[in-house]
Amino acid sequence: MVLRSKFSPDGDPNAGRRLHGSLRLASSQGTDAATERPGDAVAPDHDPRYDPRPDLAALPGECALAVEVNGRPATTLRCTRDGATELAVGWALGQGLVARRDDLRRVTADGDRVSLMVLREAPAIPADRTPDDLPAWDEADDANDDLGDVARLPLASAPAPPPDPRWPRARVLAAVERGLDRLAQPAPVVVQAALMDPSTGARICLARDLSAANAAAKAIGWAYLDGRLVPAAAATLALLVTGQPDRRIVRLAGCAGVRLVAAPVPPTAAAVECAGGADDGPTLLGRTPDGRWAAYAHAHRLADPDAIAAGTAAPGDVPEGAP
Repeated sequence: MVLRSKFSPDGDPNAGRRLHGSLRLASSQGTDAATERPGDAVAPDHDPRYDPRPDLAALPGECALAVEVNGRPATTLRCTRDGATELAVGWALGQGLVARRDDLRRVTADGDRVSLMVLREAPAIPADRTPDDLPAWDEADDANDDLGDVARLPLASAPAPPPDPRWPRARVLAAVERGLDRLAQPAPVVVQAALMDPSTGARICLARDLSAANAAAKAIGWAYLDGRLVPAAAATLALLVTGQPDRRIVRLAGCAGVRLVAAPVPPTAAAVECAGGADDGPTLLGRTPDGRWAAYAHAHRLADPDAIAAGTAAPGDVPEGAP
């Protein structure tokens, strides 16, 4: 019995190879010399721009992470498999479920599921909702988000905000540029986030994921679990993301007490509205289309060094949107 293949109609296992070779030869022979350009007739496996054998083992894994809050399903996050605990904790911070370190009583990770025990009760999920129907991070601000109201309610345990920081603008811009350049290095996952000290440029942690919101949540979640988000310390940190800052990232930074969010692209209009709507919202720093830096919200924190030294730095020192 002859086994036939759709790739070799006559049953000859070498037919496909001969057919492919003849087509490639005919293509190269039929090229008009007058219109031929360098590289037109180069076979893919000889083109230095093309990798015929990519390393599949280096690709990141992807999963649907189920997050439970106080024993009840809360959300499902599409993410990479690493840093699941940090992502769940960062998500809880962004939803306003935790604020102080002792608000989180227990974290249990089991495969693609993370269970959080917190002091505050999460809203009940309707009985007819299945885990696949639960709101994801991308829907956190939609009207059908069961946890949307939580982030808008004041936490009884929320700490008092620290003094508003002031940073020398030139020093911060230089530190942010160096930090974003380091994040731009080739990596299996291109969306990255980092927490850094904008005054010194020292990077505290690095996180990667499928989206900027998830990467930011992992970085914030790690800092929370490591005890670095006490109010006085968090207010001196900057959150760097390689993706476009949206309202989810701004809300996460605001709940964590981080006062500076920077990216190599401008934020969304909703992110600017969210940050500017609160006195303790983060300063949004991004590059304009012409390549200059601009502060899209709370630009008063980026003051001239002389004004900071003289103690006269005040709102209005740097106009909103100024480079």
